[in-house]
Amino acid sequence: MAQSVLERTGEQIAESARKASRATSAVADAIEDGVEAARRVAKQGGDAAEEFIDDTTSAAATSC
Repeated sequence: MAQSVLERTGEQIAESARKASRATSAVADAIEDGVEAARRVAKQGGDAAEEFIDDTTSAAATSC
């Protein structure tokens, strides 16, 4: 009886550890996806700002 309780407890601990590992991996993946999205947005924002400056410079040069 005591052995089966210990076995079940060990199995539950092992299952909890597996679930925690999967949860940790899922969180890490979500963070990585968020970082990649933030980098894309920053690059697009920088590209848009550069294009705006180029357009403004060109417009100023042609109006003189």
